[in-house]
Amino acid sequence: KIRKSQSLGIEIKTTGKKLINDFYSVYSKRMFELGSPFSGKNYIKKLLKTQTGKVFVAYHNNKAIGAATLSKRGEASFENGFFATDQKYNHLYTSYALHYSMMQYCIEEKASSYYLGRSTRQSSVHEYKRHFKPQEIQLYWNYSHPKKNIRDVKLLRKLWKLIPFNLSKVIGKYFFERIY
Repeated sequence: KIRKSQSLGIEIKTTGKKLINDFYSVYSKRMFELGSPFSGKNYIKKLLKTQTGKVFVAYHNNKAIGAATLSKRGEASFENGFFATDQKYNHLYTSYALHYSMMQYCIEEKASSYYLGRSTRQSSVHEYKRHFKPQEIQLYWNYSHPKKNIRDVKLLRKLWKLIPFNLSKVIGKYFFERIY
């Protein structure tokens, strides 16, 4: 699938700040489609200012169709934090090309670990990540008080999809900061 994506003309770029707008256009659109608030551009800019974060953007015919962030986690490991693809181009194996490019970067940086990011067990994202045959690590959440997960409130996701996209870009960052 990785070779197929390359033969279909998927090109991956990673040069930092110059790609923020392309990253954000793909990421914000996909999160909106999923009914999920998303971070503001400033959050991504801060990630890149730390010099431990990078942005990867997939292009097809000079159109941004996939985007991801990669952050350093200690001396020898990296984690994929934000990841999104334009569904219309999934037949080009965009996500495989992005992960492969990030893994190649990790190898160049002599990292020993690449974390595919978090996902809910047995979700479609989790099943996709299993294609890479990763070592799975169970995460446990510990709260000092009862906490509801917004992902469990399907009504909020439906309502989020009903607001205008441009409005979601303005208010999304406030929800993101307080919810996630």
